[in-house]
Amino acid sequence: GDSEYYLMFGPDKCGGTNKVHTIFGSYKTKGNNLLWKKEPAFPNDKLTHVYTLLVKPDNTYEMYIDQELKESGNLEDDWEFSKPKEIDDPADKKPEDWVDDAKMADPEDKK
Repeated sequence: GDSEYYLMFGPDKCGGTNKVHTIFGSYKTKGNNLLWKKEPAFPNDKLTHVYTLLVKPDNTYEMYIDQELKESGNLEDDWEFSKPKEIDDPADKKPEDWVDDAKMADPEDKK
């Protein structure tokens, strides 16, 4: 919807998907939702279940369904809170005359 939120958590059955969402709403830029890289499934039955998300001060988390641990990890690893400092260029190549030595002589150096 249009409501602002900082955390959306719970089961979502939409079409063919059957997963537990954990989405952080970004407080820095509106409309930038941080989606969970994992997609754990929830029980596919007609029973009531208890979903628990435990976010710890050391930037780790645990997700439980009916008090049983289903997922855990590190917030920085499983959501893109910060963009990579350097973006890898797969087409990037070293020049033919590149020297990998830790130290090399400078031909223009004069003592």
